[in-house]
Amino acid sequence: MMLSQKIMTLILLIVALWTGKDNALAKTPGLESVQILSGWQNVNGSYTAALIINLEPEWKTYWHTPGEAGIRPQFSFFDSRNVESIRFIWPAPILFGGKDMWSVGYKDRLVLPFILTPKNSVERISLKLSAMIGICNQVCVPADFEISQNFSPATKKRDPKIIAALASRPKQKAAASVRDLECSFSTAKNAILLTISLKMPSLGKQEVIMVNYDQPEHEVRTLMASRNGLSLSGKALISHLSKNITGLDLSKIFLTAVSETSAVDLGPCED
Repeated sequence: MMLSQKIMTLILLIVALWTGKDNALAKTPGLESVQILSGWQNVNGSYTAALIINLEPEWKTYWHTPGEAGIRPQFSFFDSRNVESIRFIWPAPILFGGKDMWSVGYKDRLVLPFILTPKNSVERISLKLSAMIGICNQVCVPADFEISQNFSPATKKRDPKIIAALASRPKQKAAASVRDLECSFSTAKNAILLTISLKMPSLGKQEVIMVNYDQPEHEVRTLMASRNGLSLSGKALISHLSKNITGLDLSKIFLTAVSETSAVDLGPCED
């Protein structure tokens, strides 16, 4: 949290970005354009679509769990019509920075698929997506924007850009030869210390086991992983934002190993 606050002090400019049906975008350092690909309607009535975020060369944005020096992206759709829910499907991120100032995210461009579930599957959808994302190069800028898109129930053709983004998700454990995954817990000051150990071939020069705890009002601080041969170990501190933490729901803890080149979905801690 403290590192994220330090990054925030580097902010030089905050620009509100408003995009209409023509997807026109005001200028913000590092951000070239945003676009929604309307995708296609699925058999169950939901839609598979994608948000495209184009950055200037060498700029980066962040994964849903951004790491020590990242800015967590935020999305909302409250002003939309006929939208029940949105679920993002995040492509495999990569690791940026060194041991003391690192983050997890994407460089140059992010194609972020999402599943849009309508309230009524036979009626048209008017989506207004509001977002705040962090983008960084030498400076870090929280970029706020809104973008609108209509969806028609007649849309069936699959978009190859979305298909490619769906295929770029983190590798599965079996494909990465992961074995002997173990989680252990101990108490720390105002937090629970999670220690993860597993065996897996190296993903890169630097690796981190990202911990996502899918519970509101909780905070996770993930520490850089260490490796000894095939053995990889990592740690994370999980705390509650307003009270002392007394326990964890293991089914809500999800692990992802990330390096500067690739990522592996390790699944829930309870496995």
